[in-house]
Amino acid sequence: MIKLTEENSDDNGWIFSGTLGNLLSKQFSDFDVRNFGYKKFVPFIESLKLFDVNTFTDEKNRTVKHNYFKLKQAPKRPRRTFRPYYKQRGR
Repeated sequence: MIKLTEENSDDNGWIFSGTLGNLLSKQFSDFDVRNFGYKKFVPFIESLKLFDVNTFTDEKNRTVKHNYFKLKQAPKRPRRTFRPYYKQRGR
């Protein structure tokens, strides 16, 4: 799923939920969110906690919502200062 998103997202990293769903279905023909206990695709994706979600309401039809996903940035780990092995061991 991460690879599909990276390869098919726009320049800002966003991918439309329908596009991601179609790509998953093509890549994995037996993929179905119901196998994971979900009725809908968006709640399933949200449960993975891999993506930021941006939802837009259609201006012409307020009952229609468009969901876009973007991979969350990995938390940055603090940088370790390089210390030669002999200094780490007290030599």
